[in-house]
Amino acid sequence: MDKWASGKYSGRVAFVCVSLAGPQLASTFVKELKLSACTVAYTEDNPAWGQLGCGGFIVYGSDGRIASRATAAYLEVRERAFHHVESLLDALLDGAKSRP
Repeated sequence: MDKWASGKYSGRVAFVCVSLAGPQLASTFVKELKLSACTVAYTEDNPAWGQLGCGGFIVYGSDGRIASRATAAYLEVRERAFHHVESLLDALLDGAKSRP
């Protein structure tokens, strides 16, 4: 996520990593994954639904609507999962450009 946030999608897409296990795990994410361009947050309440990063990402459009509840899972398709995320983001960004 940080590579996307500081590279190809810098200033155009917000990347948010949410720990479901409180602030300690969020801090560990930042340190171990070397996150500097993503927003990192945590919750101590269990959300009604969600997605683990290794199982895919949740993608929202600029209108706040869910564009994908779960992208392709890295554990299932490896690098193609990242291409899937990029194709969704590119389509959302292209759609935003074409709006008046």
